[in-house]
Amino acid sequence: MSDKKRGGEPFLFLSYLKSHLKTIVLLCIFTVIFAGSFLLYQLPAAAVWYAAAICFFIGAAALFFDYLAFRRKHQSLTTLLREAAVTLEHLPEPRSPLEADYQAVVQALHTERTELENRMRRQYGDLTEYYTIWVHQIKTPIAAMRLLLQSGEGAQYRELSEELQRIEQYVEM
Repeated sequence: MSDKKRGGEPFLFLSYLKSHLKTIVLLCIFTVIFAGSFLLYQLPAAAVWYAAAICFFIGAAALFFDYLAFRRKHQSLTTLLREAAVTLEHLPEPRSPLEADYQAVVQALHTERTELENRMRRQYGDLTEYYTIWVHQIKTPIAAMRLLLQSGEGAQYRELSEELQRIEQYVEM
């Protein structure tokens, strides 16, 4: 997956801004509404700019600290992605019901995958055991045939010995 889709460092801040675009646009609209109402009441422009600057800096500080938390969580999840095949113990604390729902889905998928792996291991073990038993069971009649064919002579016995040799090779695979 590319860095852009995963949210690599160069694109992480842009992804963060994009995910908060509605809030940012809404705050800009509120600022325009306040500026418009200040101007309609003929308040000094300095008062409008002063209030807007204070709101901007408070908003920028809040955005900055929220981005830092977002980045920490992103890094934690990226680290977890590398370990996900083994454990999900280090999932970050969910900050919202939606994140808790996503974590529940991830936990359920992880549990299902673990159960599937265990089932596949058991089936593989059963298959290996079955094959091992079959090989041992088939070797007894092959050995008996080999003894019977060794006692005879002629072209037919040689052909049967060659066919028996092929069967033995298949069994040894």
